[in-house]
Amino acid sequence: MSQIRGSLGTEIVGPVPADGGWQHREKSGYAAADFEIDWHNRVATCPQGQQSLKWSRRQDEQGEPMAFIRFPFSVCQDCPVRALCTKGTEQGRTLNLHVQPVQEALKGRREEQFTPAFQMRYARRAGTIAQGVHLGLRQIPSMGIEKMHLHHVAIAAGINLIRIDAHLQAQAYHKPTRPTRRLTPFARLQERCVPNAA
Repeated sequence: MSQIRGSLGTEIVGPVPADGGWQHREKSGYAAADFEIDWHNRVATCPQGQQSLKWSRRQDEQGEPMAFIRFPFSVCQDCPVRALCTKGTEQGRTLNLHVQPVQEALKGRREEQFTPAFQMRYARRAGTIAQGVHLGLRQIPSMGIEKMHLHHVAIAAGINLIRIDAHLQAQAYHKPTRPTRRLTPFARLQERCVPNAA
């Protein structure tokens, strides 16, 4: 997200999934966000003050670079709050983190996405994805990046024309551009047949 924002001058507006660890799902224990990460020295510190033993780079299933952090088993085994941190019986706590720019962007978005300001920005794009999929955005009729790009641009132009038409029609009938709720098929038919019914 941060690389796209910096290189293209745009910002991706959308929520990111929550941390996938059991600690976050059960809302108990120490999730990855509770650890202090020193990216420069490649050391992680747990909430109990213990430092990581090993820090290595790996790739996830999609080929994205990740930081794999391991804490010493001897320290985790004797920790009084071990049950809040790890369920592993053979090794100490491990963390799999994205590289620093991605991890910091995810952390920032996870904090931001529950604010009212973000909810308002996100609401503006409501319907965009669904409308694009409805118009064939996910089905490309031919192979090749150039043809795919042309297909996407044509669909985007079509969506713009549909929205301009909806806006102009709404202005002509003195109605809001987007209805507050979706009309049933019968209500739409009634609205078209009897102009003063709505």
